[in-house]
Amino acid sequence: MLIKGIRSFSPDNQNVIDFYKPLTVIVGQNGAGKTTIIECLRMSCSGSLPPNTRSGQSFIHDPKVANDTEVKGQIRLRIRGNNGHPVVIVRSFQLTQKKTNMQFKALDQVVQTFNKETGEKQALTYKCADIDKIVPTIMGVSKAILENVIFVHQEDSNWPLADPKTLKERFDDVFAATKYTKALEAIRKLRVEKVQEVKELRLKVDHLKTHKDNAKKLNAEIGDSKTKSEQLKSQMEEVEREIEEIQSRSEPLESKLSELADVGNRIVEMKTQQKTMAKHNAEMFAKLKDGDYQEETVELESWVKQFDDRMDAKKVDLAKIKRDIQHASMNVAALKEQYARSCQRQGKLQAESDAHNNNIIDRDRFLESTAEETGISCLTGEAPYAEEVVSRFCKSVAEKVQSLEAQLRTMKSENRGKDNNMSQAIDSLTAQLSGITETVRLKNEQIANNEARRKSLETQMNQIVASESVLDGLRQREGRALSSLEGNKKEQERRNLTQEIQVENNNIEELQKRVHNLRQERDKLSAASETDTRRRVKKQELAVKEEELKNLMDTNRGRIRGLLNRDVEAAEVRQKVDALLTRNKEEFQKKNDELSLAQNRLSQSKGVLNAARQLLESYEAQLSDARDKMKNGLCRALGQQLSEDQYLTSLTEQENSSTKMVERVSRMKASVKMMSTYVKIAEKESFCPLCKRGFNEDEKENFVMNANVEIEELPAQVGVMESRLSEIQRKMGGLKELQPLWVRFSDLRDKQITSQRQKVNVAESDWRSLENQTEDLVSLCALAQHELDASQSVLEEVAWPVESLHNEVQRIRSEVDHLDQQAMSSIPTRSVSEVDNELDDLERERARHEKVKDSILRQQNRLRDEFVNLSNQYRDCKEEVERYMNDARRRDELKERVRELDRQNAQLEHQTESLEVELTELQPQRDQLVRQREEKRKQAGERETVAENKVRVMRGTSDRLQSKMQVLQEYQNSGKTQELENVSKLMLDQDSRMENLNKRMEQLEEDRKKFDDEIRNQEELRRTIQDCLDWRRGREEEKKVESKIDQFERRMREIGDHTAMMRDLESMGEEKNKLKSKFDMMRGALGTVQHTLSRAEKDLSAPQYRGIEAKYRKLDVEVKTMEMANADLDKYHKALERALLTFHTTKMADINKIIKELWQKTYRGHDIDYIQIRADTQGTGKSSYNYRLVMIVGGAELEMRGRCSAGQKVLACIIVRLALAETFCLNCGILTLDEPTTNLDQANAKSLAEGLRLIIHSRKQQENFQLVVITHDESFAQMLGTREHAEKMWRVTKDENHHSLITQEDIE
Repeated sequence: MLIKGIRSFSPDNQNVIDFYKPLTVIVGQNGAGKTTIIECLRMSCSGSLPPNTRSGQSFIHDPKVANDTEVKGQIRLRIRGNNGHPVVIVRSFQLTQKKTNMQFKALDQVVQTFNKETGEKQALTYKCADIDKIVPTIMGVSKAILENVIFVHQEDSNWPLADPKTLKERFDDVFAATKYTKALEAIRKLRVEKVQEVKELRLKVDHLKTHKDNAKKLNAEIGDSKTKSEQLKSQMEEVEREIEEIQSRSEPLESKLSELADVGNRIVEMKTQQKTMAKHNAEMFAKLKDGDYQEETVELESWVKQFDDRMDAKKVDLAKIKRDIQHASMNVAALKEQYARSCQRQGKLQAESDAHNNNIIDRDRFLESTAEETGISCLTGEAPYAEEVVSRFCKSVAEKVQSLEAQLRTMKSENRGKDNNMSQAIDSLTAQLSGITETVRLKNEQIANNEARRKSLETQMNQIVASESVLDGLRQREGRALSSLEGNKKEQERRNLTQEIQVENNNIEELQKRVHNLRQERDKLSAASETDTRRRVKKQELAVKEEELKNLMDTNRGRIRGLLNRDVEAAEVRQKVDALLTRNKEEFQKKNDELSLAQNRLSQSKGVLNAARQLLESYEAQLSDARDKMKNGLCRALGQQLSEDQYLTSLTEQENSSTKMVERVSRMKASVKMMSTYVKIAEKESFCPLCKRGFNEDEKENFVMNANVEIEELPAQVGVMESRLSEIQRKMGGLKELQPLWVRFSDLRDKQITSQRQKVNVAESDWRSLENQTEDLVSLCALAQHELDASQSVLEEVAWPVESLHNEVQRIRSEVDHLDQQAMSSIPTRSVSEVDNELDDLERERARHEKVKDSILRQQNRLRDEFVNLSNQYRDCKEEVERYMNDARRRDELKERVRELDRQNAQLEHQTESLEVELTELQPQRDQLVRQREEKRKQAGERETVAENKVRVMRGTSDRLQSKMQVLQEYQNSGKTQELENVSKLMLDQDSRMENLNKRMEQLEEDRKKFDDEIRNQEELRRTIQDCLDWRRGREEEKKVESKIDQFERRMREIGDHTAMMRDLESMGEEKNKLKSKFDMMRGALGTVQHTLSRAEKDLSAPQYRGIEAKYRKLDVEVKTMEMANADLDKYHKALERALLTFHTTKMADINKIIKELWQKTYRGHDIDYIQIRADTQGTGKSSYNYRLVMIVGGAELEMRGRCSAGQKVLACIIVRLALAETFCLNCGILTLDEPTTNLDQANAKSLAEGLRLIIHSRKQQENFQLVVITHDESFAQMLGTREHAEKMWRVTKDENHHSLITQEDIE
């Protein structure tokens, strides 16, 4: 490795170091630059700057030290890759001093390899990030292994004992767990996304499958419906022909039977009419007492007309008398009602007056008893008492209540004052007792604490051992150590090794200067030769790049012109295309946002449409259900099949029938009562209650008999009518139960479904409009996407390569110009080989002087180490003497402190006894006061209770007196005494008026009876004449009917035999009805089939069923493919997780095994059995771990962090790194240890060296194993660097300019 211009290494000289196999030892003093070698190795291989280098500014040689404004540094490392081919890694840097700060810059990063085909060197320039990835690949290890295991900086060497977060990050990097965890997470997320997509697609598939199945069912339904429809039509045609044939045969018979039925009905009607007339005429003739009159019918009719005029005048007079009677009756009734009310009011007022008198008596008795109980003597006279006496007594009672209340308040106030005084005295004593008790407790605690301290001091005294003989022995050892120390000083002064070293240093510095000058000359010669070669190569490279740039521009000029609409130069291509791409992105984003917004609106509109359709379907389903329920309800209620539209008509008919039937039943029931009343009247007064005509005995008996017959028949008729009425009401009740369903059915049919269909139509219109807009935006967005893709393609395929080639051409051109200037300014004077020969001679001479100097240094170091050891022995002896003397003084001090504690305890015990005596005296006093206070409280409470009872009794007496007085006062204020007198006078007046009206009514009633008798006689005569006239008319009508009956009977004989025709017609009717029933059933079935067919065809023509088979197959294949992919992702995830777990478990077991072996071989202490790395799973998963370094102590597991010494920490970290190197560095067996003996004692350092020797011995046959150890402890280096493993070692020193130098020397 070549180092130049890094930290303290000179920017003008090149320091080269070779790393041997299996061991390279680098020694040097502190600050010489040993760690810089590790930093350079790490920087070359991983590209990581050392910590705390201020972004690289401290890593490069400081320009202020070099007296320059710019310093360049370079690290050139030659390695052999894992494929066995040599590789050279060159990293160059530049540090520039600005006005206020320094600027660090990484220059070209070059990797030189050998071409396998040509065998020539091949140099490739990379960016920093690229070379940082390439070099670890070449070495066969990861960057994390290089940084955390192989090339660990001294400041980071203790990272295995860092905080848990840092430790987890380091181990995750070493195991490469992070990227695999990210891969697992990416697979998991991808699987979750795909599973969600599968769920969504599965829902779509299920949806399509439902549509497919529905379409299949609809097709089957259409085929079945068509077949059934054809069959039903043909069957219906056949039935129609049969019905027409029967109809044609039955029409003549029906016509004759109809005529015959009409004639028969007329004959029956007329015979019934004739019988009724004959019976009626006979009854009428029987009613005529004197038989038929001799006068002509005209004379009788004239007399009846004149009779009406005469009777009208008499009826007017009778009506006037009746009105007078009614008016008088109403007046009597009104007076009776007024008199009843007056009686009721008088009774109430009299009762209140009696109650008032009783209240006065009760009040007077209460006053007397109160005066006797309270001793109030202001009552004068006898009961009832005057108002002044009562008022004076009430005032005396109130004053008595106030007096008692004042006495109670005074008593309570005095008692509270006494109680407060006693409580204050008790509280004072309680406070004193509490203070004394607390003081006693504190002093007892202090005594106990002093006793504890005394025992502790006695224990310390017993532990201190002081003896004069031991002190004398220690002083003798101190004297011997001092004499040995003075002898060593004299030996150093006698040999004067410092002067000899100075002479050798002068010789070496002189040779170093000459070597430095020669190397500068050689560098200049090499640079001149290298510059000329580089200049030719760069010119060739420049021509190639310019040609590539020209060809690229010519090839893509048409694309650039088509995109930008003009020609541009190579330098402007990237800028113009970037600007166009930005505009296209903005335009595409704008269109895409508009499309997203439109799609959202379309989705919302689709949701609204689906919801509206679903609601419409729901309404239609409800309508169908309501229609079926209406039909079933009508069938149950009326016993016949009706349509739902006939509901209102049926309900109206039933209501009308019910009303009529109720009226008929009511009339029949009223007729029963009326007929019973008429019978009673007829039996009692012997006249007709209707016409007022008198009866003789026969008429009376006949009337009563006929009325009784009707009365007996009417209940049966009423029962029949009531059963019919109950049937009608049952039907009407069933229909009324359907009324809510009918309202719901009407609302659905006439309002909701119509309104919802309109909403569906509006939603469909909106959706189709939004769909058209979305399709337009999709087209525009696709166009914008095409333009964006075109500009992006030109940017990636043309603009970026053109810009890169253009910048490369400019850079190479500037380098060629710079190399031309360098070639013109430098002319070589001699060859490089001559300078190399002279350098070799000087290097050999310098090495000889270095060897002499190192021999003298070793002698000097030995004397100095002896001096240090003797100084330490003398210091230890002196400190032991002083410590022993301090122990003696400490023992005396402890004795004095024990005596002081005894004095304090005696004093505290005396004080405690006096306080306890005082406490014993105060406690009885307090108890006595408490008992006195409680006794007085009890006595005061009893007195207060007696006084409160007196006040309560007196207050109750006053309240009852006030209540009684209030009742009396209210009666006096109401004026009811005067009202009672007024009511009594009113009742006398009403009684006299009723007596006068009764006399008037008796006179009017006598006049009415006279008019009634006269009118009844005239009416009876009129009825007799009218009955005679009616009898004559009835006879004439009866004869006419008999004539018509004879005519109709002759017609019936002419038509034919009614029975034979009816038999034939009934046979045809039964056959026809069967055929009609069959036809109706077929027609209903055909309507159902046609409805099903039309509905199925309409449903099948819906958009969701178009091409449903192809859609379903395509989506089903897509779902199954995605499910298979998800299953594979699940398998990949589980396999990777298992592999990671197995890999991690295996590696951790190997690492812990190696750590345990190395610790037990290396560590010389007995307090730690061995150490291990624990990997605890984090959370519920198994792919993330938390790490910690633990030590096993007597079977117990403890964390080392924060519990181990500095030496144990260093040794543990080194062993962890060795174990990681053994485990992970099979392809790259390099390991560097920087100051491994830091904080280690001699025994552990020796055992570490032995352990490293064993590792070297076991792995030295490995071709790629190399151990690099940097230390300032040359004895440790000697223990490692035996000739079995290495013959030479490297020493790092500083020259007169404080630049680090690397020299090689033999291992003794």
